[in-house]
Amino acid sequence: MNIFSSIYRRKIFLISAVLCALLVVSTFASALFIALETEHDCEGEECHICECIELCEAILQQVETALPIVTASIVFSVVSIFLYLSDVDVFCLKTPVSQKIRLNN
Repeated sequence: MNIFSSIYRRKIFLISAVLCALLVVSTFASALFIALETEHDCEGEECHICECIELCEAILQQVETALPIVTASIVFSVVSIFLYLSDVDVFCLKTPVSQKIRLNN
């Protein structure tokens, strides 16, 4: 069972890494396409390049709306890991049992 769980974890990690790379590449490709085609010879209302620019702007707008959530989650994760590794008792509630105080009546 342990072998299957490690294989499963590797597959999930690989899939998530590939999806992350695709997201980054599509974001940069969209920005590059907009930058290269901003001064094209427009053919009117049915210009295919203008339609592609609109699609690229939509992709960038969707990534932009998720940016604050991603940033907040990364900051929270880094702070949590730092507090966990620095042996600060932020996550532990101090009780008489945890402080090894003996209560005799």
